[in-house]
Amino acid sequence: MPQDTCSIDGCKNRIKNRTNRWCHAHYYRWRKHGDPRHGGPINHAHKNPEDAFAARTERRGDCLIWTGSKNDRGYGKLSVSGRLMYAHVYAWARANGPVPEGFDVDHRYHCDKLCCEVSHLRAANRSNNLSNRSGAMAGRINSLPRNVYPSKNRFYVKMQKAGVVHQFGSYATVEEASLVAESARQELFGEYAGRG
Repeated sequence: MPQDTCSIDGCKNRIKNRTNRWCHAHYYRWRKHGDPRHGGPINHAHKNPEDAFAARTERRGDCLIWTGSKNDRGYGKLSVSGRLMYAHVYAWARANGPVPEGFDVDHRYHCDKLCCEVSHLRAANRSNNLSNRSGAMAGRINSLPRNVYPSKNRFYVKMQKAGVVHQFGSYATVEEASLVAESARQELFGEYAGRG
């Protein structure tokens, strides 16, 4: 009778891929890196998410930083009941219960994306979470501050809330427009204004 555990020496996980006889973790490493042994041995010591969370976090100043694996956007990830979950969401949920429907867990102080310190996290609806950004949107063509746009030889300020576009005038310098944008975000979004 064939074995039900991964064919990689020392791995005790159940097989995922019957062709290669690898577990999910080694199969994923092979798909991503071309080598099922990439990254060294897989740690089997953690019997539950709480043990894994404790082993993969460390205190850095006021933050509790996730040191385990992360996704392409830089957020920590953790396996909980066979499903991947953001590490900061796990931290918030273990302290506060399930995240309410339609809400996200937001880093209120814009500290590291890997921060799992519960006092730095809050439940926020999707609109508030998106408003509470730090810096300009990813992929902007120019390096202008958030909510500042070029227009010939001037810079104008605009932002959107609840589907309504708000205009805040045009300015001769980027610095002036940036100050107006920061003030306007505070006025429109309050504690979810984010940082420019």
